[in-house]
Amino acid sequence: MKNTFVLCAFILAFPLLSCQKSNDGENNPASLAPKIEGKWRWVQSVIQLKFDDGTEHNVTVNGEPGDFIELDYTNRLANGSGDSGTIITGVNGEQTEGVWQLYDKDNRLNVLYQNPKAHIYRKVESVDANRLILTADDNMVVQQYTDNELGEIGDKKIVGGSVYEEYSKL
Repeated sequence: MKNTFVLCAFILAFPLLSCQKSNDGENNPASLAPKIEGKWRWVQSVIQLKFDDGTEHNVTVNGEPGDFIELDYTNRLANGSGDSGTIITGVNGEQTEGVWQLYDKDNRLNVLYQNPKAHIYRKVESVDANRLILTADDNMVVQQYTDNELGEIGDKKIVGGSVYEEYSKL
């Protein structure tokens, strides 16, 4: 009877033990945190905004020497769904600091800059040792512009768009 109890306890506990995620993003195979961590040179951003009147605005902006983002891992999110850390962005000699959250499920990267306060929503499309690609779809673009109180430009309302950003490892 005692052996049966131990066997049943092990069978019930094994799935729970094997499903537990590490509290460290670096030890979690689903996490991209170790891959995005570091200092990246901003290469280029391609932005498309769609408006309610059917018009679109497209712009490509190239990074300048010295433009960068630096992502540092802090810890695993309390609910185990992703990782968080800090970000420093340097553009035109000015630096802005903030925090980020990266979700394992869909590789969504949410950034909140402190001063000036701004929300940025991206997806980590791909990352390797030398290159980081971040994108945003219609929903992310609308959410970003709405949360930053930029949902309207003049008498036009933003209804969608896309963002493609490329970075190279420094």
